[in-house]
Amino acid sequence: MADVVTSVLVPGGSVVVGGVITFLCSWVFYSRAAIQLRSETTELRRLTTLVLRAMEEGGLAELNKDENGGIPGLILKGRASL
Repeated sequence: MADVVTSVLVPGGSVVVGGVITFLCSWVFYSRAAIQLRSETTELRRLTTLVLRAMEEGGLAELNKDENGGIPGLILKGRASL
């Protein structure tokens, strides 16, 4: 019976404990990465909206706006001069 414990249960338990530790470390890492990604996405959306509005004010583009105030598309206006 002692042979079964040392040959099967100890290595099996080690694998389970190692799996739990790996899961917890991965979960913490990916949770932090997801939080940082959300904040970065919010900032990039804000900056993109500012750039698009500046283009509209400068007469370089015409923005299509939906009923919520979002910008689903834009029309670029081209000009050339010599």
